Amino acid sequence: MINISKKERDSIVVREQALIDFLTVKKNNGKSHRRTCYRQEEVSHLNPPTNEERSKVEIYDFIHNPPDKYFAYPSQDFTKIITWMGDTLGNITWKGMAFKSNRGDSRRAFTMHAINGRVYHGTIYNEINCRMKVKKSN
Repeated sequence: MINISKKERDSIVVREQALIDFLTVKKNNGKSHRRTCYRQEEVSHLNPPTNEERSKVEIYDFIHNPPDKYFAYPSQDFTKIITWMGDTLGNITWKGMAFKSNRGDSRRAFTMHAINGRVYHGTIYNEINCRMKVKKSN
């Protein structure tokens, strides 16, 4: 499990916000949009966070401020729920029987015991790298 301090988390979040602010372009009509691409030399002075640092913040927030709903990914062997960087959010402790939906896909219900101490449930679509939503169990 990834452990970072609140101070380290806050530092990463400040650098992420600086990048977002830099990429936000304001127009004359008062509206703004965010640039979706940039060259590394344009933002190097901001020291933008790496994907690994972003994942550390995601884990920190998941543990210290447990959400009621969350988007995550199943591991390749469907035994864990992971972040987009592959860090474990919890272990799948129960899987229901697979069934085909009206859309023709195969899915199954599951229960997950998360690293934040909560129990979540959701639906796994039997496709690798398919994002899914989990909800806190009552």
